[in-house]
Amino acid sequence: MTLIGAEQTTSSLVVMIMVLNSWLYVKHICPGYNAGAYQRRNEWMVDHSSRVIAVFNGEPSGTKNTLDYAQCKEVTVKMING
Repeated sequence: MTLIGAEQTTSSLVVMIMVLNSWLYVKHICPGYNAGAYQRRNEWMVDHSSRVIAVFNGEPSGTKNTLDYAQCKEVTVKMING
């Protein structure tokens, strides 16, 4: 069994924190909840994406609206039958 020294542990922890900080991004789209909040959120995600991957069962839904929006914006869409 290899024991990790304090220097290695600290270095690994610093790298891990840097990686997590790059993933932890919060964007407030709406100041509060309302009927269109989810749609605005989904449109923002599409507008800031190069590809959309969705599990979709073919029923009218927010997922369908988002896929339609992505297609209108010419964003690549990958649907997984759900």
